[in-house]
Amino acid sequence: MNSNRRPWQLFWTGLVAVLLGCTQKNPVYCLAEADCSDVRFPHCDTSITRCVGPAGDGSEDEAYLVALYVGGEGCSDSSAGAATRPYCKIQDALKDPRARNGALAIAAGIYAEDLVLDRDAILIGQPGARIQTQSCPGIQIYDGARVVLQSLELTGQGGIRVSDRASAQIRKTHLHGTSCLGVDCREATCVITRNRIQSNSRGGVALSNSQFTLVNNLIADNGSAGEFGGVHISAPQTGSVFDNNTVADNKTPEDVPGGIVCQSAVEIRNSILWQNGPEPEEKPADVSGPCTVRFSDVSQDLSTLSGTNNLSIDPLFLPTDSDGYHLRPGSPCVDRGEAQGAPTEDIDGNARPKGNGVDIGAHEAA
Repeated sequence: MNSNRRPWQLFWTGLVAVLLGCTQKNPVYCLAEADCSDVRFPHCDTSITRCVGPAGDGSEDEAYLVALYVGGEGCSDSSAGAATRPYCKIQDALKDPRARNGALAIAAGIYAEDLVLDRDAILIGQPGARIQTQSCPGIQIYDGARVVLQSLELTGQGGIRVSDRASAQIRKTHLHGTSCLGVDCREATCVITRNRIQSNSRGGVALSNSQFTLVNNLIADNGSAGEFGGVHISAPQTGSVFDNNTVADNKTPEDVPGGIVCQSAVEIRNSILWQNGPEPEEKPADVSGPCTVRFSDVSQDLSTLSGTNNLSIDPLFLPTDSDGYHLRPGSPCVDRGEAQGAPTEDIDGNARPKGNGVDIGAHEAA
């Protein structure tokens, strides 16, 4: 091995060694699974006649063929995009026609820029890759684009907006501290899995007229200046899934719902919904509207909810861990979830179940 190669170069060299996917663009239009030949978007959603990503989060650790490199030592404006001469800005790399043939490998560093994605793209971050957005929203995905955002940190002014029949997979990303919405999915298809969405002032996740998969996410401390706190759901499309999320401590202005606002019915399952609501607030407001809640731990009065197999007991979060929301071994949420259809991993990539049953919330207990 060449000992003179930098660690980030070795990381991406290893990533290139595992190749998945084809380099041909899927047709925008599909009628059946056979029309979807790209492993990134293998399923045909006939309700929108578009190839979309996997319904769950069981294949999130796949590697992609790297087309271009961005950032790190040795970045230049030469448009080379090679590991030894990477682009300095992500948006510049996205304009390169070669970006359609594989992933952008984004090295550790701070990227002070907004991104506009109106065509297919894959952005994979190395640990330490942070996008510091300048506007609200900071990343816009639209015009039918099919996009993967993975292993990134996103902060600054704005979060992610997916619209105009686009399809986005957002996973293993820390989206925090923006003055906007964390994720805003409208008239689109969004697979949102294994993310930490925290301290976004306008709210955590908004899902409107979209098909969504919201699984294994921590959504906490959002909504200090918004119209909702954790999650807002309106007109979910057929096939939408809300499983094994932790929605906690989303504190909003007075009279603004803090937890999950349901303007249309959807099933919430295997989730911790805890201490959400306006601050100060005598009673928690974890769920409002016609959603059904099952196999979940909810701090508000269970008689105000529709659903079965719920509990209302302190989930016993570990107070000293990295994000404050892992479960103690003695948590009442351990082994209390519904196993059928549950994800096979938790937010950290640990196998589910670890014990006799699936744990409620985004984390399996240690």
